[in-house]
Amino acid sequence: MKAKNVVSAVFLLIMSFFCMPIVNAANAEPIGDTSATITGDNYTIDSENRIVNVHTNASIELSGDAGNYRILVDTNAVNVTITLKDYTAITGGWSDPFALLEGSDVLLNIKGENYLQAGNESSAIRVPEGTSLTIQGDGKLHAAVDNGSSTATSAVIGSVYNYPFGTIIINSGTIETSFTGLGIASGIGTGYWDFEAEPAGTLILNGGIIKTDVLGSKVDDSNILLEGSGNAIVYTDYVSAQADNFNGIVYNAAADTGTVRGNATIDVDMSVPENATLTIPEDSTLTVPTNITVINRGSIANHGTIINTGVIQNENELTNDGTIYSATEIENIIGNDFKPVTYQITITGSLGGTVSPSESITIEHGQSQAFNIVPDSGYQIKNVLVNGIDKTSEIVDNEFILQNITEDIQLQVEFELIPESEIIENPATLDSIFTYLGIALISLMGLFVSGLYIKKNRF
Repeated sequence: MKAKNVVSAVFLLIMSFFCMPIVNAANAEPIGDTSATITGDNYTIDSENRIVNVHTNASIELSGDAGNYRILVDTNAVNVTITLKDYTAITGGWSDPFALLEGSDVLLNIKGENYLQAGNESSAIRVPEGTSLTIQGDGKLHAAVDNGSSTATSAVIGSVYNYPFGTIIINSGTIETSFTGLGIASGIGTGYWDFEAEPAGTLILNGGIIKTDVLGSKVDDSNILLEGSGNAIVYTDYVSAQADNFNGIVYNAAADTGTVRGNATIDVDMSVPENATLTIPEDSTLTVPTNITVINRGSIANHGTIINTGVIQNENELTNDGTIYSATEIENIIGNDFKPVTYQITITGSLGGTVSPSESITIEHGQSQAFNIVPDSGYQIKNVLVNGIDKTSEIVDNEFILQNITEDIQLQVEFELIPESEIIENPATLDSIFTYLGIALISLMGLFVSGLYIKKNRF
């Protein structure tokens, strides 16, 4: 009995161990005495100095009101992902609520509404020279500096004073900066102080909606690069950077004017405000893709090219002395009317069969096109490639259909000889062989029977 009791006790102890709640780094942890929480790993909380220290390979999420706690990314910390989800932090002067130390590389994801505010001569997010910050997500980040009575300023997002900053990349989300107090207003890049310095840094704006007082530096823009792939919409009073490689839309908020720079593609719905003018210069292209809507409440002046497969809702004035290609109706265009959006289908084929139609085709957006693909005798279809992608399995009864065409297409058809082994093993071929053998056998049997009949009657 005692042995049984011992076994039972051990069993219950083991079961209770496995049933205990598992505590790990993924569970939410309060940030000091605040209402904010943090989840993830590779971080430490310094309650005495009110700092969340972020280490190499960290992946964390912060939410709630962290008061005057700071996020501080270690020197040379890499592979760091920080997510802010409805997060707030407000610090005083000379204290950044979010700072990268030299050599660090951070991916910042934004979800919901987030608010970071710094005081005198500080940055909401400090990005010094030798660091890299990438911002993305579907949320909003409001970064602010209340500079008080100071005349020296740091960038709201960027470097202290007019020192060089690192690399700031914005891929998506809504980013707003604001600056109040004395001193020269700053935004994303560098600030200002009355001493010799050489501002430098790289801004790469690939997407999102960015609203800021200054983009670059009001002191010296010769070593500041502004680049972008074409999806960003920027609202700013002042662009001071080398922007030859920037593709995107820039609105001058003070002058109510907007300009498409290079080749811009809108990836979020957009409105041209009342009393504002959006200009597409002669050498620029604005693309409005499918499922995107542009509402023109002000005016659009097109001297270049507009490609629209989405919706342009023209409530005011759209003048066009350039070219507009549109898959949908655009009303009230002044000047040149729009043309349909078309694509080119180029057909190439090998020997051993025919493709019909065989010549290059021009087709309008969203339409379909059928092709007859017929191999010659002794040949079979090897493959059908559409822009390099194999579509051979989609052939039905020697017909191939390209549906809902939305791009230029290279259609490549290849034929090949049918191997002898396949001819023998082909069920249809075997059926034919057996049919002919059967006919031959019956014929021989007929001749044999006929011969016997003749021989019998002869005698």
